[in-house]
Amino acid sequence: MNSNQSTAKERLIEEQLYKQISDEKKNGYRRDGLWIKALSESNNDEYKAESLYVKLRYQSIIDENTVEAEARAEKVRIEAEARPENKWIEAMARADKENSKKGWRKEPVFGMLLFSIFSLFAVFIVIYHVFIGFVSI
Repeated sequence: MNSNQSTAKERLIEEQLYKQISDEKKNGYRRDGLWIKALSESNNDEYKAESLYVKLRYQSIIDENTVEAEARAEKVRIEAEARPENKWIEAMARADKENSKKGWRKEPVFGMLLFSIFSLFAVFIVIYHVFIGFVSI
């Protein structure tokens, strides 16, 4: 998404938030804590307090949405951790994270190289024991 699309999306969200605040005002809904804060910060000037209240309520809605999104994400994470199939995935992810902290390489080529070396070593051991077995008979 380019910055113009992001900015357009942000402007549309902003418009929706201001509409929500306008609808709340039309319906007589007001957050008393925010209203008192607006009054105190505007030296009890109700005209200035109205403007300040809108700014405070705007941020309040954003904060509420952020907290709700974080709570939903936490709930999904907890539910995912409870599933047995995800415990293995989580363990692998933790191991990858630890390995990357230690600087271990995670490329598949490196793993295949190690596997090949150990396989060749195992083959040589088997051949050696077979040869020694024939020689000692």
